[in-house]
Amino acid sequence: MNTVETQKRGHFICLRRDQLGARLLMILNCIRLSEDFGFDYLINWFPRNAAAPKLAQPEDLFSAAYMERHFISNDDYEAIRDGALPLHAFFQDKSPDRLMTHLESGQHILLEEGFEIAIFPWENQEKIAERYPKFIESIGLNPLVRSKMDEIDRAVSTSSSGSVSYHVRRGDILNEAPWKHGMWPSKIEPDELYLKHLEVEKPDTALVFSDLDECIGRLQKEHKNVRGIKELISSTECTPCQQDFLELYAMSRTEKIVAPVISAFSSAAARLSGRDRLRFVDVLEPAKINEAYDRVADRFHGGLKNFVSLSEAAHVFSRLSRHLAMHDREQEGYEIGKALLDAGADNAFLPILHAINCIYLSKWQEAKFNIDRALASPDLWKEDHASAMALLSHVEAALGNSVGARRLWLRAFWAKPHLPDVIVTGSALLERHRLKSGPDLPFDINLLRSQRLPYIQRDILSLQRKIIKQKVIDFSLLTIEWRYCVLDRKAQRLLLDVKRLKRLRTLVAQTSPDPGFDSFRGLLQSYLGRPRAALNLTAEALEAAPGDFLVNKRRAEVLWATNRPVRAIRQMRKLVDMGDQNPFGHFLLGRYLEEQDNPTEALHHYQQAAALDSSTPAFHAALANCLSNQGQIDPAITSLSQASVLAPTFQKYSNLKDRLARKVAKGN
Repeated sequence: MNTVETQKRGHFICLRRDQLGARLLMILNCIRLSEDFGFDYLINWFPRNAAAPKLAQPEDLFSAAYMERHFISNDDYEAIRDGALPLHAFFQDKSPDRLMTHLESGQHILLEEGFEIAIFPWENQEKIAERYPKFIESIGLNPLVRSKMDEIDRAVSTSSSGSVSYHVRRGDILNEAPWKHGMWPSKIEPDELYLKHLEVEKPDTALVFSDLDECIGRLQKEHKNVRGIKELISSTECTPCQQDFLELYAMSRTEKIVAPVISAFSSAAARLSGRDRLRFVDVLEPAKINEAYDRVADRFHGGLKNFVSLSEAAHVFSRLSRHLAMHDREQEGYEIGKALLDAGADNAFLPILHAINCIYLSKWQEAKFNIDRALASPDLWKEDHASAMALLSHVEAALGNSVGARRLWLRAFWAKPHLPDVIVTGSALLERHRLKSGPDLPFDINLLRSQRLPYIQRDILSLQRKIIKQKVIDFSLLTIEWRYCVLDRKAQRLLLDVKRLKRLRTLVAQTSPDPGFDSFRGLLQSYLGRPRAALNLTAEALEAAPGDFLVNKRRAEVLWATNRPVRAIRQMRKLVDMGDQNPFGHFLLGRYLEEQDNPTEALHHYQQAAALDSSTPAFHAALANCLSNQGQIDPAITSLSQASVLAPTFQKYSNLKDRLARKVAKGN
């Protein structure tokens, strides 16, 4: 599409870097949005750094006419992306007015995150979902693909009763780097669960779609009516990409779709079918699920030869280990994990799983050894790295190293503050007095203890009840308090979540009157666009508690936010005077001074903050930026090196360091 044409009116722009299911969902959502809001959509099918080589040839799926109308190149996209906003930026609006104004001005809206059905507060999700099946007709498809879809329609009648399709995700996430090194508890289900449902349901037609033939064969061995796409239609002339799409389409034709908790592939099929997909918890009684997991354990006890590969065994173990711990069978999980490691399974996450069972069994040194081993792996994923540091903090505390435990947890918190394992281990440290307010992290313990979260069961490696008995702390209050230091972008979005901020404001207001609570509520009022209330609350709190570090800090922040920079800096200087050895005061004063064009004094305070700190990468990054702006490249590189050591999974620090190093080399 001509770039000049895109400048006349805004567009919805699709760009996903992952697999087919997610991309098809993206297109279906764009078609819906285009119909309802009257603006066309564009597709950047293969963005830079896309991780799906099978999809590199879009002509495998789409007609030439469709691509001519809707597809844009990376260069075209990069030429028009300035000013574009992500779709989620409009999710809290009460009307479509701002969205329409944005598009009418010629600016674009990006769909780059996973939405099964993108919905706004003023819309009816049920009515919109009913329309999705017909959207496939709006996609111009490759003639071969379209003809094979007709064959599938004849082979699988949507009206036939007793038909079910299963999505068994395996292949790349089991056996290919980097995917094999990440855990997929929401995507991988043990084969025994599929077998149990076949045993219970006894469907007339059972279609199994998997990128690992051995999995289909395992199910067919026990249930003869199980079929894959190859038994359904002839697909020998189809490319792998075309075959994947046809499997997705065939899945949409059956009466039921049973799939893992998170699966864009089956979610897209469900949208085309007009029905919701089902999870095993929806179709199997708890007793049947337990029976299935007992069979998984039996398969392990029969030897690792019962698995296609050690990597498959490791991923299945990631599901089994948690199930065993829930039933107080962690000794069994320990033995299986040790056998996998001894056999040479090299999945980066596996030592963490083994260490967790060691924690349950109070094998602290062995737990430490295995977490250290995991952290040393360059293949460990960012979330798993943060979880591992948090779990190691728990181990170090048990071994009596309170200082090391605290520093490890703080590094994990700045990296991924809302990660469940970080929340659980932090709560345990706090309740056991190993995490106290101090110069390396000032916080109001009473405020934190006033806000608790329900029991965490999802997206957590450990089992909460085996780490801490109480309800855990809502550390989002700490994210709001020290948002400048948080590295995770998703956590930073908390400040844009108006509903969440209002809820927190209400909860804090319900507690007993206290200057610390009131000043924090003032900070929330500032974020919610109520400057007068923010000023009043923080002023009253400061009068009641003039010597409180956080009360002074919040007052300075509100003064700054309400465009009173001179008073804010004066207040922040008082903060530094109150605690000259507190790096957070120096860091905040440095920020304000730098923004007020006083880089020399700002540099002094950044240097003080960095010198006093041992766990906060943002301090060292800010110092590096200030040094670099003043032409001091070598010390800037040193500061970036320290930031990178504290946050090794955040490539931005090492990338910036390398960029500065190249600049020095070029200058020489």
